[in-house]
Amino acid sequence: MSRPKWCEEEQVGRVLIVESERETLRRLLDRLAAEGIEAVGVSSAAEALAIVERERPGIVVMTLHLPDQDQEVTAFLRKIRTGHGDRCIIVHGGHASFEEAKGAIGEGIFAYVERHDGSKKADEELIRHIHRARETVLARYAHSLESVVVRRTAQLRDRLEKLTDLHEVVIRLHAGADRQDVCAVAMDAVSRISGLDRCALLLFETDGVMRFQAWRGLSAAYRQGVEGHGPWTPQTVHAVPLLVSDAQAEPTLAAYRELFQQEGIGALAFIPLARPGGNRILGKLMLYAPAPLTWQEEDIQLVQLIADHVVAALLRIEAEESLRRSYRQREQICLDLHDGILQSLYAVGLLLQVMKRDADTVAPSLSPSLERVVDQLNGIIKDVRWFIEQVVRGEELSKVVPDLAQALDQLIGTMDPVGVHGIERRFAQAGPIVLPAERITHILSIVKEAISNSLRHSQAMRRWVALQRRRSGVRLEVGDDGIGLDRHLKRRGGMGLFSMAARAEQIGVRLTVRSRPGRGTKIILELPCADEAKPPLSHEQPVMSVMESRAGGGAPLLENTPRYSSRTSFSRLAHSGR
Repeated sequence: MSRPKWCEEEQVGRVLIVESERETLRRLLDRLAAEGIEAVGVSSAAEALAIVERERPGIVVMTLHLPDQDQEVTAFLRKIRTGHGDRCIIVHGGHASFEEAKGAIGEGIFAYVERHDGSKKADEELIRHIHRARETVLARYAHSLESVVVRRTAQLRDRLEKLTDLHEVVIRLHAGADRQDVCAVAMDAVSRISGLDRCALLLFETDGVMRFQAWRGLSAAYRQGVEGHGPWTPQTVHAVPLLVSDAQAEPTLAAYRELFQQEGIGALAFIPLARPGGNRILGKLMLYAPAPLTWQEEDIQLVQLIADHVVAALLRIEAEESLRRSYRQREQICLDLHDGILQSLYAVGLLLQVMKRDADTVAPSLSPSLERVVDQLNGIIKDVRWFIEQVVRGEELSKVVPDLAQALDQLIGTMDPVGVHGIERRFAQAGPIVLPAERITHILSIVKEAISNSLRHSQAMRRWVALQRRRSGVRLEVGDDGIGLDRHLKRRGGMGLFSMAARAEQIGVRLTVRSRPGRGTKIILELPCADEAKPPLSHEQPVMSVMESRAGGGAPLLENTPRYSSRTSFSRLAHSGR
């Protein structure tokens, strides 16, 4: 039994008296007030109709002889006849008979009181019937409340069971070892929470086609017939569930009606598997009902919640697989370094030691230079071994000094220990420039690559590393007076500029390359102040540009070269020679 609309706690026992004789109306209202019964009185059907529509009183005491027009009386009688099984109607007869009252109102009149003008006995009988009516209405109200409590308790118990199931599902989903585990748990959960025997999980594969990964109660013929169908593409954003109450009546699914009929599917629900934030679709969850129905919003919300956790579990598994691949690659790199490059360095070191012993006898003047080369090679071997140990232990690589100027000075000293390459130090900063170890590591790698390129390709007489603190931050320049970039930009397979651009983007600094034929090359890094936090560059921000030198005339090296985004610069620079 549902709770009647009129059963409001403050109105359930209210009495409406409809009496055309004002003296009788006043006398009845005074008597009810003395009895502690809330009542309102009117003398016309029009007024009574307004009160019934607005307040829905539980008890109506009325006479059939009212001063209104017939249509107003008819409207009032029609209104109180509607649902009068929940309302107590007492007819205060007057000059009418019970048969007239029954004919006007219909069956179900609570009481009929014959009234004689001025009869005290009739008033007492009417008050007695009003008390009985109030007891009846309050009993109905209590029973209605009891029914509501029972129904709501059952609903809450059902919801609690579903939430308990959902909690267990979430734990199982995020404990899944692989995609197959996650899909199986999702099917069990969707079937249990929705109460449906048939459901499915489909994911987009690399070819852009959505295919079944797990299912319950679906035939192979059906799966083959609908494979690839879906309301979304992988690029769809902000997808919402699509609910089909009648599969045979849905025009967008007309091509599959025969399949639905053969499979016994009467209704479907499409639940998107969307990445967090609504960006891109991984696939969908499907619900299948055997007959047309109206999908319950609460059930769909719970299934959507399961779908969101399925997405989180799948992304976690994908990230774990990527991490495992990364670890395997790191391990392979360490093995290659140890078994390949490091052993070759050892062989070179042994050869240099033999040369040094021979030089002590044949050409003593070469011994100091060879000794410095051996020391530098030993330093390189030590650094490689340290790198391998740190990677194997999973520790961060932070073996750098925090001051950029000091770190650059050490790097130049390592690359040009006796000054034969003429690398000038032009450090004009005021005080130390302290940066995070990760930034300094990447900056040193960029500078090292730039100096190495200059030594191998530029044919320069002068080279320099300039460091200058500015109001906007720090400007670092690696330059030479060599032949420029045009001769080796045409080569293919070089990774120098590519790696420099990648490192610059990773630490969020601007990298610019300036070069002109015969006028040298400048690699410029612009970084913010050490005490400023700068977010990583987006793909729309320029990472690197190749432009004309501002000094002198002549045609630029690349006349139509734009400022590259991070995507285009990497792909194009990967084919350059530096």
